[in-house]
Amino acid sequence: MSVITEPRPRQTNTDPSRSLLACARPLAVGAGALACVLLARQMALVLAASLQVPTEFDDAYVFVRYADHLLAGHGIAWDPAGPQTFGCTSLLFVFWIAALRLATGLTDPPGLLAWGSWLPAAATALLLALTCRRLASCRILRHPAVALGFVAACLLLPDGIPRPDNELARRGFFFHVGSGMDTTMAMCANALLALVVLGVGRRRWRLRRLLLVAAVS
Repeated sequence: MSVITEPRPRQTNTDPSRSLLACARPLAVGAGALACVLLARQMALVLAASLQVPTEFDDAYVFVRYADHLLAGHGIAWDPAGPQTFGCTSLLFVFWIAALRLATGLTDPPGLLAWGSWLPAAATALLLALTCRRLASCRILRHPAVALGFVAACLLLPDGIPRPDNELARRGFFFHVGSGMDTTMAMCANALLALVVLGVGRRRWRLRRLLLVAAVS
């Protein structure tokens, strides 16, 4: 004698938090991608403007002068035949400008400074996105497009807020991107430092230790 048993109903996942997460993920990725596009557009506009209109910061050209003398074998000197002097605010930026000139062959100081401040700014955005992914407790924010989009939104918003003098935020991120100064290198070094410190106790610590030394320097 055989016993007929009714099939058990299949259990479905009725967790509302998971369904909400599944619905929010495409929206977050789309919004993050849009913010990334806007950031890339603004970065391109700032670079184009910096290449057309030279920076008005006299201190920026100090780095070029020191870098030229360094490449010529005079060390860190203001005058070619003068003593070693420390008249710049960042030796790291001097080395960066010298390396950039050596690698690209750029001889135009305004163009060299435009790329010199733009590249560290772009690296800063990427490093902040990596740090955001590492710190995020929400799975959506760990998505690369969402993390970079979140950072892009944070960088874009301050420059769109009018100040009392009816000017846009002149102390925002993009102001420094086009300044030709060492501020973007400082941002990049601090972003790298934050990323490395968060990697303490994880794998590949030797590589992170080297990056930490580079960031602190």
